Amino acid sequence: MTTRRADRESDWSDLRADWEFRPGVTYLNHGSFGPSPAPVCEAQAEWQRRLQSNPMDFYVREYEPAYFAARERLAAFVRTAAANLAFVENATYGMNVVANGFPLAAGDEVLFTDHEYGAVLRVWRRICEPLGAKIATATLPFPFAEGKTGVDAILDAVDRAITPRTKLFVFSHITSPTAVIFPAAELCKLARDRGVRVCIDGPHALATLPLALDALGCDYYTASCHKWLSAPFGSGFVYVHPRHHAEIKPPVLSWGRIQPAVPTCWTDELMWQGTRDPSPYLSVPAAIDYLDAVGFEAYRERTHYLARYARQRIEQLTGKPAYVPDDPTWYGSMICLPLAHGDSRALQQRLRSEFGIETPIVDWNGRRFVRVSCHLYTTTAEIDFFVESLEQCLCETNSPRVPRKFGLKDYMYVAWFRDKQLKPDEEAYDWVAMFLIAANSAADAKGWGDRLANSFAERSHRHVFRQSDIDSPAKYGDYIRSENVPRVEYGVEAADDLIGW
Repeated sequence: MTTRRADRESDWSDLRADWEFRPGVTYLNHGSFGPSPAPVCEAQAEWQRRLQSNPMDFYVREYEPAYFAARERLAAFVRTAAANLAFVENATYGMNVVANGFPLAAGDEVLFTDHEYGAVLRVWRRICEPLGAKIATATLPFPFAEGKTGVDAILDAVDRAITPRTKLFVFSHITSPTAVIFPAAELCKLARDRGVRVCIDGPHALATLPLALDALGCDYYTASCHKWLSAPFGSGFVYVHPRHHAEIKPPVLSWGRIQPAVPTCWTDELMWQGTRDPSPYLSVPAAIDYLDAVGFEAYRERTHYLARYARQRIEQLTGKPAYVPDDPTWYGSMICLPLAHGDSRALQQRLRSEFGIETPIVDWNGRRFVRVSCHLYTTTAEIDFFVESLEQCLCETNSPRVPRKFGLKDYMYVAWFRDKQLKPDEEAYDWVAMFLIAANSAADAKGWGDRLANSFAERSHRHVFRQSDIDSPAKYGDYIRSENVPRVEYGVEAADDLIGW
């Protein structure tokens, strides 16, 4: 097998052809919706052809043996017995399977971290509220420290949040809003030592990390195969430790098995829940085979290299460091980076409509992030294009423009503000309004800028400077952190020969 270097673009160009995107699309959101490569699509299409060519034969005679074979392949991949796994449509459905049968009573608590996925919280709120059980949250230290110090801080925060009423601890293996890899084995041991069951929400971990479910020490694990494994949409699994099999109650009840067979275990109840297309489940082995042919370690090294490249480029652009250590034990194929406060939906929409870039802009705990996902089809050139597009979006505002006239000089008007939500140790000048002003003098530029900035509730320092001084957002970030920032209300500079932003 050819050795592929993570940092050599030409080594990966052949794989890009296995994905077919619409013209003009730069896809950096595999973490939300992971499209399948061509061999997996072909495997699914073949299963669908077999189904459509004789549905009676397929459902009555072929489906169950094919289901069991696909489950055996998945079980070997995640290192557990097939009897502990059932296919489900996605991680959310799997979480509902766990919640529907979990024993809770009034006063019991289900513990989460403050990084958990909103849909998972909704699942457990619906279960807890009628019973009088409660949702509790462990607030984790943020940013995360490096190495053992960071891991111990997470463990301490969770340990403090566990009470005698805590019955279950639900946490993400890799978080959705912040893309952080949690120390899953250590958290499982902590909970187990405190007599608390653990359910891991793991859709971002499958393929990103090597999984050994029996060794991990959790009670339940849910995952979506259609994310990083790139199996077809509508494929996932739920894992249940043998000591809890008898408690599982499927949210949807049907025959379970194809008659005349009858269900004899918890997984049987989830195998036949009414007539549906099972091709996503049956194509999971093809997805495993595809990445296995590439080499799972090579895949992980390449996608982490790309995520790290995106991290470095975006940090350079914004001047804002990531909140996780620069270490593959803390992030894998996906990275979240902070942005200045602003309209997240508008930014995401503009990236899509003007540049064809698909990537989420995330609001989490009063902060704004961009989350970049990297897969085998991703290139450094695409990341460069994304950063350049993001730079353009962050530099421009939706404020009214002053018409340009021949002979006018260009000035940058900047108003920067103290955000009332910032803590004392955070960057003070985090909320910035920038306007390119066409004016004959710095005084005129200041006048126009004042009018444009009137919508801001709180004013701090302002500055008008020649455009040639600051010709990129990165230089602007350096500028406001330097000793040259005027500590008076206004500072004014003027010049004749100016360059474009």
